[in-house]
This record gives sequence, structure tokens and C-alpha cells, in this order.
Amino acid sequence: MKMSSFLLLFLLGIWHIAEGRKKMFCYYSSFAQTRPGIGKFLPEDIDPFMCTHVIFAFVDISSDGKDLIGFNWNDVGVNGLYSRTLALKKQNPELKILLAVGGWMIGSRPFIPMVRSERNRKAWVQNVVNYLRRYKFDGFDMDWEFPSTRGSPPEDKYRFTKLMKELYEAFADEAEQTGRDKLLLTLATASGSYYINQAYETSEIIKYIDYMLLMTYNYHGQWEKVTGHHGAMWKHENDPPGEKGELYTGWSLDFWLNVGIPKSKLIVGIPTYGMSFTLANPHQHGLFAPVRGGGRMGKYTSETGIMSYYEVCENIQKRGWKSEWIDQQGAPYAYGGDQWVGYENINSIEIKAKNILKRDLAGAFVWSLEMDDFSGSCGEGKSPLISTVRDILKPYGPTGSKSEWGLKSGITEIVTSTTTHHKDDEKEKFGNESPAWRGKPSYKPRPTWKSKISINQEGKPIFVGKPKPAWKPKPSRKPRPTWWRATPTPSIEEETSRIETKNTSRSQPSYRVITKQPSAAGSIDCSKVGLGIFPDHASCDYFILCLPGGQQTYRPIRMACPEGTRFDRDLSICNHAKEIQC
Repeated sequence: MKMSSFLLLFLLGIWHIAEGRKKMFCYYSSFAQTRPGIGKFLPEDIDPFMCTHVIFAFVDISSDGKDLIGFNWNDVGVNGLYSRTLALKKQNPELKILLAVGGWMIGSRPFIPMVRSERNRKAWVQNVVNYLRRYKFDGFDMDWEFPSTRGSPPEDKYRFTKLMKELYEAFADEAEQTGRDKLLLTLATASGSYYINQAYETSEIIKYIDYMLLMTYNYHGQWEKVTGHHGAMWKHENDPPGEKGELYTGWSLDFWLNVGIPKSKLIVGIPTYGMSFTLANPHQHGLFAPVRGGGRMGKYTSETGIMSYYEVCENIQKRGWKSEWIDQQGAPYAYGGDQWVGYENINSIEIKAKNILKRDLAGAFVWSLEMDDFSGSCGEGKSPLISTVRDILKPYGPTGSKSEWGLKSGITEIVTSTTTHHKDDEKEKFGNESPAWRGKPSYKPRPTWKSKISINQEGKPIFVGKPKPAWKPKPSRKPRPTWWRATPTPSIEEETSRIETKNTSRSQPSYRVITKQPSAAGSIDCSKVGLGIFPDHASCDYFILCLPGGQQTYRPIRMACPEGTRFDRDLSICNHAKEIQC
């Protein structure tokens, strides 16, 4: 009897330790199967022991708002992406695989008819349960970006709470009735007050999720007039006051913790990609340097204003870009010619992961697996950023399974030499507050890629221009073009949603599609500029959307700005007409 009691206590102890481990969610963008060369990413490229949870992104919502439909032409079937991703569980039975719906590119449009009525929500919720069980997923990630914005009416803020409650309760009821493990429900959540205030009943929404995946990234990007790091850990002394001064990880964490989200539910977002700009003057390349738009699209990712980590390191290693460190924000950037990119490296990732431990939060999530150097082309081993998070959080315990990821190389050495005055014991001491040394940022240019020269600690930062980053809602950079499906696609009219304009009332007027055929969209060659929004050189009243079509071509669509606005070529948005000079 004593032995049985001892065994029971022992097993309960093991269970408690397992439950208390940090979680690591990793998004997998299934669209990456279409990228060329080293950018092509398939389910077989996922290390089954890297993450505790893999999130398959994305699934679509049917046009009637009552069901889910596959996003890719090859999602389902014996050799489909679903089954190939779920096959990872054969190697690691502890791995959980979730399915995500939404993303920035899909906007609010498909959610609006679904959430509008209780009957539609009920039908959709039941079909979500059926879909997840049919394809053997372990849970569902809600990634509506964002309720009550981008064409979604203000009432949707409250309807969204009801939707999450209905999903949460349906998952619990289904588990009780069938005896299966409960489906997990996660929420990819806004990190800035602009979207938070519009989209959520904050103290209510946290009741109906298993985990909050807080998108602590994309604080800055190509919609602004100056350079800025999209994943800053701390506030910079030159950040403007007010809402624009809240755009850093520490603020976002404090906000949601003050709302009441339990630490055991809070998962912190970490980007594995960079946000890029085209500099107005190549000789002005520091933080807050003036820009004239997003950076040129990457060789493999083909999207303006964004670069994968392996594209960043390729530019540094092979094209002579210089890498610098922002002490006050705990993050690096790189520049070459008129191009500038804020990105993450092993040092900045280490700071973010240790902060999660320091604050005893539930864990981390990364966007995304395929934006890290998953092939090891940079010479740091496979997935160096994500593996750094894993090695610090130890989601499978101190003796958990672990793959060999190769040796460290020059890309780590250069940044390490930039931060040699950041002692390990100092890093261990800080939580959300930055360490004392953050007040001495160093921006001294590095002469060569492999250089071992240390940065002069007395060097002073040089900030170009007054720090007035133009506000515009930030994308989550989860590219999910809906036009890629091989199945019949809806008409252009059905695909229209909304576009934000910069104005004091924060209203979001609709826009009109002017052309239905790519040939009518002017002289823009989408195959050269890639996915994104571009000016119509014929008129400031219009702009061009480049969107993926069949066979990996990009089709241009000419759009009209809302009444009273014109296209701002500097910000790539429709702005007040009186502020635009054409």
C-alpha cells in the first residue's frame, strides 16, 4: 500500500513537472511550399522536437460563413499537407498540431457574415469541431485581424466575445461527450492599443481561451516615414509620446497582465523575419532614418518590406551589408546601399526568451518556422533562432529530445562582438525593464562581415531626423494570399474588403475595385515588385494591388481610394487628400 501511494505521488509529481514546462508554439505557413530554391518549405522540413505545438496556417472560411475550406489545393488527401504535417506526431507523440484561421491578408471580410448572427455562429462552430476532428488536429488558433476593423462593424467587438465563448464551450462539451482530449483554443492577439481597444472586450475575451498568442512584433514597418525595429524589447528614448510610444514588447506584456490574463496562458510572440525599408538617403542609415517606403522584396519570399532571416544573413555575408546593434531596444538591424532591415539574431532572441523565464510566462511562439534559416544556409546550423528559444525555454525538459543543429558561425560572432559588454549575469537580472547598459546604444559601422573589432562603448548614437514615425495599423506579416487555390476563386467583387486611412477619427472607408483584368492595371509589373500595395503612376486617386494568381504569377488590380482621400506614395496608404501632393 505504501509503495502504491509512493508511486502515485511520484507520477503526480512527474505530471506536475510536465504541465509546468514552458510551451513553444511554432507557426508553419503552408504557402511556403511555393517558394523557389532554399525558400521552399514543406512539412518534412519541420523538426518534430523543436516545438511543443505546431500551428498550420491557414484554413479559409466558406463564402456563406458557415464552414471551413482548405486554403491550398493540396491540403487534404493521403499525401496532402494536413496528413504530412500530422505525421510529425509519429516521431513525437507529445507534439500538438493546431489549425489557424485568419491572418492579416484575409482581413475581416470572411468573418463578417459568420459572426453576424447567432445561427451562423452556431453552424460555424459545429463545423469547426467537425473539421478539426475529421483531419485529426489538436486545436484551433483564432487569428482574426481584427474584429471591428477593416470593414468589420463596431458591433463585432461584442459578437467576437460571444464567438470565442461558443467555441470554448463547444470544445469542452465535445470532449465530455466523446471522451477525447479537449481541443485547444488559442487566440492570436493584438499588441497595440489601437487594435486592442477596437477589437476586444479585454477582460472578457481572456476567459474563453486556453492560450493567448500575443503578437509582440510589427510595431514598425514600411507604412512609416522613418526606420524602426518591428520587435523592440524596450522603449527607445526618442520614441514619441502617446500611442506611438507604446510600440514595444514590454508595454504589450504589461497591458495584458494588468487586464488579468494569467501568466500560465500568456505566450509571447517572437519574429524570425525582418521588416525592411528603402532609405531616402543611403548615407543616413541609423534608427529613425527617413525612408521612402518598404524594402525591395527578398529573393525567395517575394514580398515588399519583409525578409526572412536567411535572406538577411545572405545579404550580410555575400553583399557586404553592415550589422548594428540597438542597445536601448535589444535588437539588431542591417543596411546596405539604400536598403535597411530590422531583424532578430541569436543575441536578441536570447534576450526575449530569458525575459519569458524571468517573468514566468507560459512560453513563446514564433512566426514562423519557414522564415528562420531552416536549411542552415547561413552556417549557424538549422533554425538557429528557433533553436535558441528552445534551448532556453527547454519545453521538453532538461533532458528532452534535441536535434543537432550545427556549429555557430560568423553571423553570431559579429553581433556578439558588438555586445561583449552585455555580460550574461546582467542579462539574467532584468525582467521587463531593460538593464542599466541599455542607455549606451552603439551604432558604429562595422567595416567587414567577419570582423572581430569591438564597438567603442563611448560611441554616441546618431539619430537622423525628428522621430515622428507616421502611424498606420501594422500588418502581422502572415502572408496568406487567397488567390493561390487551384479550386475556383471568387470574383474580384467578393474579394474586396477595406483599407485604412490615416485620419483623426480612425474611420475605415471602403474602396472600389476599378479593374477586373490584370492588363488594365497600368504599367506595374507585379512579377518584379512582388506581393504588396504600389502607387498608380497615372493618378493619385488610385493604387495597385499585386496579388498571387495561378502558377505563381502576380496579377495587378487597380483600386480607387475612398472619397476624400488620395494615395500617399510615402506611406503606401490612402491619406487625407489635402496632405497629398501629386
